[in-house]
Amino acid sequence: MAVSAIWFRLFKQSDLQTGPDLIANLFMILFFTWITIRLIHTIMISSRVTPNVIYGSISGYLLIGFTGAAWAATIEYIVPNSFVFPEQSIPTFQGFIYYSYITLSTLGYGDVLPVTGPAQSLSIFLSTVGQMYLTILVAFLVGKYINDNTLPPSK
Repeated sequence: MAVSAIWFRLFKQSDLQTGPDLIANLFMILFFTWITIRLIHTIMISSRVTPNVIYGSISGYLLIGFTGAAWAATIEYIVPNSFVFPEQSIPTFQGFIYYSYITLSTLGYGDVLPVTGPAQSLSIFLSTVGQMYLTILVAFLVGKYINDNTLPPSK
């Protein structure tokens, strides 16, 4: 259900103010949150840093971005005009994906503005999670890699 909602939303160019859009957003939030938690857990319990662990950590960051987009679209549905987009009167899901990744990376061009309390709270959360994810996970993976390569080989 969540995957079909995602594909539908990515190619839909109309407004986000319908009941099915809210339901799709909620399914996406649940799906992406569950997958992201499972993925990060798998990375943390891995015994070695392999290419699959690296790919999983990249996927986790991308999933956090999609979750942020679904949250932003949900906030916009519940509290209309929470985000101001440049030269665009009707926000699209692609616009929320853009906002989410720009905020997650703390790049913040300033062209999409969160103007209500819930939207601003989401911005703070995304920027904090983005930085924490990168610093903590990279430190964890580097530490695990160094530990694996400095131990004497087992007999």
